[in-house]
Amino acid sequence: MKAAFAVLLLVAGLSSCQTAGPTSRPVSQRPAGVRPYPMVTCAVCEDLLDGRGPEVTEVRGRQELIFCSPACQQRFQASPSRYLAALPRAN
Repeated sequence: MKAAFAVLLLVAGLSSCQTAGPTSRPVSQRPAGVRPYPMVTCAVCEDLLDGRGPEVTEVRGRQELIFCSPACQQRFQASPSRYLAALPRAN
């Protein structure tokens, strides 16, 4: 009985786990020709984008950007070239 309970807890725990990673929109929701966000951190403050906060997505030119909060999006909008220059470039 204890073993069955342990397995049940393990399965329940694994099903509720979330993996940290980029939270860019699925391809089906991204406008055609827009490059997906290439990082797992906020474009401004470099906090991990783990889906638990009020993340904001914006498209600038042909590049998707993800910010951990509306405040970081506002900081980006004040000086976009600074943050765009720091993004890794796809080959």
